[in-house]
Amino acid sequence: MTSKTINGNALAGNLKPARLGQPVAAAAATLILASIFSAALVAFTLVNDSAATGFLLRLTCWVLVGAGVAGTFLAGAGYRSGWLILLGLQPIWIAYALITDQIGFVPGSIAYAAAQLNGYLRGGN
Repeated sequence: MTSKTINGNALAGNLKPARLGQPVAAAAATLILASIFSAALVAFTLVNDSAATGFLLRLTCWVLVGAGVAGTFLAGAGYRSGWLILLGLQPIWIAYALITDQIGFVPGSIAYAAAQLNGYLRGGN
């Protein structure tokens, strides 16, 4: 077995070197935004503020699409943090499903979360 050194780290076999500058901050920001959006959706629904809830639901669709495309692009490019971004969106999907009474999204979100966690743990795409 041969090994080579990259930035002082020995690599062996088929291990891929870590990519410098992976957008881990983007993954953390997604998790934070997911928590905020989910809490806001639930809160506005509980206080029965239909105008605020409607606005947040419309905004949520755009956030889910934008972050989903970004996460998919990053995961497809081999950045592990892309999987974390996608995983961080699942709480928003679950809140959206419960508020809009589209319960089918809940098991779908759980299945996607399992696949995304698997992709992250396996280290790539």
